[in-house]
Amino acid sequence: LGRKQSRFIESTNGEADTVDNLFKMIAADMMRIGQNIDQSTMVNCANLIKKCNHAHIIAVGNTSPFAQYMGFRLGRLGIKCSYGIVAEYFMNHINLAEKNDVVIAISQSGCSKLVVQGMELAKEKGLVTIAITAHKYSPVSRLADYLLLSTVGEKSFYYYKSYSHLYEAGVVEALLYYVTNEDKINDKSADKPEIILSESKL
Repeated sequence: LGRKQSRFIESTNGEADTVDNLFKMIAADMMRIGQNIDQSTMVNCANLIKKCNHAHIIAVGNTSPFAQYMGFRLGRLGIKCSYGIVAEYFMNHINLAEKNDVVIAISQSGCSKLVVQGMELAKEKGLVTIAITAHKYSPVSRLADYLLLSTVGEKSFYYYKSYSHLYEAGVVEALLYYVTNEDKINDKSADKPEIILSESKL
């Protein structure tokens, strides 16, 4: 376990002894993640999401907040989606999904049973699946039509994961960047809720 702890918890060698060095480490890791993701795969995933009828974002446990965040952002981009954090919720939506829907699975370990079952149901329904995970050789990865790896290059597979999901957040942000389409936002008036809710701000 000691060897698998978050890179943010450094030994006494002083590598991350300042805030500046810590952010440099994070930036370097993000660049490594970018190098591990194929450009065409990212673009294809973005195009699938932009053209889909409905996006189903699934995650469990401490990855769930990222499903909620991504779902909220996609809604602001004019894309219909579901992103419930309860398995019964996303299973129902996938079971009622239509052919042009897309399932986006977020699982750092790639072995969350409920996420795997959601993807299996999606495959039965003939849906395209996109996975954001840190492990290339995992059940979630094997079920994905498109794989976006949130890894800095570690090869081994392990079940004891870090509780930091910064890398998954980075991949989500990159995907949202490619999905962003100003014409779609304007066409669907997707930013109207933001205008309405702005009245509650000082």
